[in-house]
Amino acid sequence: SNKRVGELNLLTEMFDIKEWMTSVMERVHNHSNPHIFRFLRGSDGRSQMTYKHWNHDQWEPKGTTGLHLLKELPKGVPKLLQPSSAKVDVDRLKKDIPKYISLTSPEREWWQEFLNDTEKSILTEVRVPTSWPFDRVLAISKRCPRVNPEVENVPEQLKEMHSAETRKIPEVYAGRRPKPKPQQQDQPEPQHGDQQTD
Repeated sequence: SNKRVGELNLLTEMFDIKEWMTSVMERVHNHSNPHIFRFLRGSDGRSQMTYKHWNHDQWEPKGTTGLHLLKELPKGVPKLLQPSSAKVDVDRLKKDIPKYISLTSPEREWWQEFLNDTEKSILTEVRVPTSWPFDRVLAISKRCPRVNPEVENVPEQLKEMHSAETRKIPEVYAGRRPKPKPQQQDQPEPQHGDQQTD
């Protein structure tokens, strides 16, 4: 169904982060298997990653140290990506846009002009950014108080969601309902010096 979307903006500059970080990134294996990842600042000041498969699992790797994904911090500023129309399927775009976006008359005219001369529209001159955005992020972070995610108050709604996800589900069975298994009492372990009798 056609739905209105948020405000759209044409990007005229994009940093090549992948190329900038390739030489300092560790090669990560099997990261397509876990569902949940967490990044924290370690005691050494470096970012560490831990992961788990499901919400109720324990964080891996166990212990106090996560995985370091960077050998060192990348230096300098990444280059800007050069725009390319090589992978743009203009005919498909013309067909798909009306399917997924409800356009107003001015928006429809904008898209028509954009798609009629794709080379000119996409291969616009790359502007030189006035500043590297991370510099602004770092400046802001220094003014913000640090939050410990382990002790910060968690909203009740998130607690309820977590409780629902970790709650033990009923046993699946077929035919007659099985008799409940007797509860086994945990026997206390004998203390040092205690004597056991038959």
